[in-house]
Amino acid sequence: MAPNARKLRTIAILVPLFAICFGCATSGPPPRKHRKVAQTSDPTAIQAKTVASGQPSTPRPPASSMPTIADAVSSCKRIQESSTVPVTCKSDYIDGVPSVVIGFANPTQLDTYIGPVADVVGVPFCEAANRANRQATLFITLANKRARRWSCELSAWGEWFDLDPPAKAQQQDPPKTLAAAAAACERLQKSADVPVSCATDYIEGVLSMFIGFRNFSEARAYEEDVTHWIGAPFCNAANSANRQASYYLIVGKKDVRRFTCELGRWSDWFELPDGRSPSPQPATQVDQSLQF
Repeated sequence: MAPNARKLRTIAILVPLFAICFGCATSGPPPRKHRKVAQTSDPTAIQAKTVASGQPSTPRPPASSMPTIADAVSSCKRIQESSTVPVTCKSDYIDGVPSVVIGFANPTQLDTYIGPVADVVGVPFCEAANRANRQATLFITLANKRARRWSCELSAWGEWFDLDPPAKAQQQDPPKTLAAAAAACERLQKSADVPVSCATDYIEGVLSMFIGFRNFSEARAYEEDVTHWIGAPFCNAANSANRQASYYLIVGKKDVRRFTCELGRWSDWFELPDGRSPSPQPATQVDQSLQF
């Protein structure tokens, strides 16, 4: 099948499924935000930047090529191995997503070092991931008790959360099978408390999950939790079962982005053709006949 015909066929299949989104269409995905790091004359902060970058803290000519994820991870490793900078830095996969975790002992050190470390680790890491359409996250921790998550693709911070909440406050583990992920999707769809819709179906034979938001503001507010409890477990379960699967984010019935589970990569945002979005209505429920 010709590429254009295949693309049109995919859009034709997607359109009726986008009834899971409701509310008004937005003007499109938000532009990437480039963080401007404040300058500091604090010698310890300058030292942190020097250690992380592996270069003297003097003006440097523009790099011949843009930093890669590997470059950012190398900077992170130099900070971790330094005996003069009181900041920890580690890279790992969290819920199947490439992540960097930067730790500070107290609020004073956080205020002193967050700018230089973000400049040479956080910003290059996220920008490299976004250029590669890779999902990625950045965590900062405080005294090993609290943490906060930065979503690279949404350019937004989550709320602070406790790393070791009391046992009675802990939630159950995320679902570990495709059937459990589909059931979690159905519970989300039926909830009257969360303005997020969810459904599953097949697109050209590929098992797919669709998460709908009314606008980008609500997408930023709920995407982290929905990904943790439904999206990531869905993809992890599909990968464990060697099943091809996709995860779609749909905003305002118009803007769509696809995550390919087996590749661990996001597509670019794309829009449905004008005039082809269905009228607002509740999302379709999970098809109980799906063979997981």
